[in-house]
Amino acid sequence: EGETYWLADGFHRVAAARLAGRSEILAELRDGDKRAARIYAAAANAAHGLRRSNADKRRAVGLLLADPEWSKRSDREIARHCGVTHPFVAAVRRDASGNGYRLHPIGDLPCPQDTVPVFPTEGEIARLERHRCNIMPHAESVIEMIAQTLPKVGLLQPIVLFEGAILDGALRLEACRRAGVPPVFCEFIGEDPLAFCTSMNMRRGHLDESQRAMVGARVKILFEAEA
Repeated sequence: EGETYWLADGFHRVAAARLAGRSEILAELRDGDKRAARIYAAAANAAHGLRRSNADKRRAVGLLLADPEWSKRSDREIARHCGVTHPFVAAVRRDASGNGYRLHPIGDLPCPQDTVPVFPTEGEIARLERHRCNIMPHAESVIEMIAQTLPKVGLLQPIVLFEGAILDGALRLEACRRAGVPPVFCEFIGEDPLAFCTSMNMRRGHLDESQRAMVGARVKILFEAEA
């Protein structure tokens, strides 16, 4: 896309090359934009590479169901592209509807920029922990406030996952558990999870001055660690 290159396949190889201190790697270049890269990525590793987990497969299907064009295609066509069965696609599509999602955007919930819908199982949800970039301090009063309003107004913002952990929404998830309200999830697929999490949290009105100071201190530590 002009002078911008979007990585669509080979994330583990690129990460390994970086760890090895290499500045160059052999690559196959194809014309296309970020959307084209995501659609290509949905089919990556279907027949080669690291064996995909069910979460990986759901993420691949979710990428296509979040696309305005692909979401209109049949379950069989999406299944062929992602290397899964058409009943699997049907289940993900059904779960999306059951979670209150429209495919794009997500129902009445705004899908944050650089995220796509994902549908973790109950077991995967139970094992979720905070991502290292999750800078929101634990606030019991906020959890209770959200839990009390959930039965009346529902979840107003999905919980954002990244690398199998909670990037944004740990308090919302705990509130959902206490209120017995099914949580809704999306996956961050952007390039800077720390900047995303910082932006999401610093503009929230329920943070008092001490909590904002705590968030700022955590951001400073994480940015210094990545420098």
